[in-house]
Amino acid sequence: MRIASTLVVALLAALAALWIKDEVADNAALKKAQAEISALQKAVKAQREEIAMLRSRDATLAVQLQQMQPALGDALATRMAAAFNRAADKYQLDPQLLVSVAWHESRLRPISTSYAGARGIMQVMPFWVREIDGIAHPAELHVIEQGIEAGAFVLRHYVDKARGDLTLALLYYNRGPAAVAKAYRMGVSPRNGYAAAVLRTYKGGVA
Repeated sequence: MRIASTLVVALLAALAALWIKDEVADNAALKKAQAEISALQKAVKAQREEIAMLRSRDATLAVQLQQMQPALGDALATRMAAAFNRAADKYQLDPQLLVSVAWHESRLRPISTSYAGARGIMQVMPFWVREIDGIAHPAELHVIEQGIEAGAFVLRHYVDKARGDLTLALLYYNRGPAAVAKAYRMGVSPRNGYAAAVLRTYKGGVA
């Protein structure tokens, strides 16, 4: 009888231990789930704040674009602003610099084509297309997003080539490195007013 009682006590103790273990495990799982939910909520909040910030940034730039080019409608200006900001982020350039280049190249007109064959809002030469991922044909340079993407790609290339010298980078963008180098070899200044005009607009005044 005493042995049976001891076994019962031992069994109850074992069951109690299992219950406590399960309870502790349940609490740990609950705490882990709560931590994961909290982290997810913070991530969602941060994402919403980032989206709101980007929309605000695009809206601000869209207003500026319409002031520069009143012919732009709200939807087109917003689309253009978003493209400028995305390209600026991707290529680590100031969106205002891209806007200034686009203004002096095309007056913000995506359908523009120069006598030399440069296309789109940023007036990019067709041969650049083979260097840029996501653009398959020169005709795509007339699409707002692709045209701005291409222009940012080219300008980033020239800023790096000029080691950060914006004036020289803009001369490369406008005249091409070969023409700039030839002018220097001939002892002639390659400056033609383009870089100065772009930088004036970049610093705050449409010219």
